[in-house]
Amino acid sequence: MTCPNCSRTIADGSRFCPFCGQRIDPASVEREHVRAALAPESVTISPGASASLTVNVANVGTVVEHVRLQVEAPVDAWATVRPQQLRVMPGARTPAAIELHPPKSRDVPAGRHSVVLAVRRDDALGAILARASAFADVRPVREAEMRILPRRAAARRTSTRALELINTGNAPLTLRLQATDPDEALVFGMPPNGVGLALSSSLSRRFDARARRPRLWGRSVEREFSVQADWEDGGKTTATGTFVQKSWRLVIVIALLAVFVLLAILHAKKVI
Repeated sequence: MTCPNCSRTIADGSRFCPFCGQRIDPASVEREHVRAALAPESVTISPGASASLTVNVANVGTVVEHVRLQVEAPVDAWATVRPQQLRVMPGARTPAAIELHPPKSRDVPAGRHSVVLAVRRDDALGAILARASAFADVRPVREAEMRILPRRAAARRTSTRALELINTGNAPLTLRLQATDPDEALVFGMPPNGVGLALSSSLSRRFDARARRPRLWGRSVEREFSVQADWEDGGKTTATGTFVQKSWRLVIVIALLAVFVLLAILHAKKVI
């Protein structure tokens, strides 16, 4: 029979609904006329791909039933039912197909999702006649984006930057970070490995790029470097930056001028 409060199918003779707790008045109970079952009980899907379930709607009553099939939230956003409307004869069983197509998005997290199909009477009231359920196991897709801020900066010896990390996949991931430069002219103070990124999260970590040797004279030199983040499943992403290493020429010139001025002053005092 069907609970008059939540419309779910309950055992005959129930005094309370096991789903919503409603006390059952036998006079208000509507006997079930429609039953539904989903097969298989579970499917595994990769985001961006699709999988199918079959629903069989059985009419156990004595009159023709016109029903409308509806997948309930949250899976309804990535489920398509064909056909949505059925005409089920007494004693007959009519199939329909549910295609599940989860998008490749962090809005659909990896893991098990309940697929609940409501069978509604196809009229203005749309009373629920039956429900059927199965499971969709969404595979994890681990992806991340990374940016160096600022991408270009100048310093004489040490440049401090921010590493912005964004989890764009549908599962948590743990990042391992490594910085390199082709000339091996820099050393890096990177965050420790094992940086965790929760689902739909982002974070910022500071790091230093330091020149191995000071540049005493000459023009500024641009030193390109890259930071690579890799994680489980073999994924990786790379961001690049530029360290403009300035020389100490101006400082040395100013210091020498200061020394010459000081010596000139001392010499002038001796002459006087």
